[in-house]
Amino acid sequence: MTPIAPPCTYVTGQDEMLDAICAAAYGPAAGAEHLTTEAVYTANPHLADYGPRLPQGVAIHFPAIAPRPAPAATQINLWN
Repeated sequence: MTPIAPPCTYVTGQDEMLDAICAAAYGPAAGAEHLTTEAVYTANPHLADYGPRLPQGVAIHFPAIAPRPAPAATQINLWN
């Protein structure tokens, strides 16, 4: 798989899976994997027609997705 740097368009190889392509494109910094996959499906509604394994030559637009902020740390005080 060639490196992907969203926003961009990627053309699939034979039997690639969208979740693996999203993981390579966005990495762990983007947040939950299902959120990036959902964003790509929203930008490319035709992908759902192919099923889990994509055929060779499908053009996929990868939108720019802002990284999710880290959750705020909460402080617990046992003596209040």
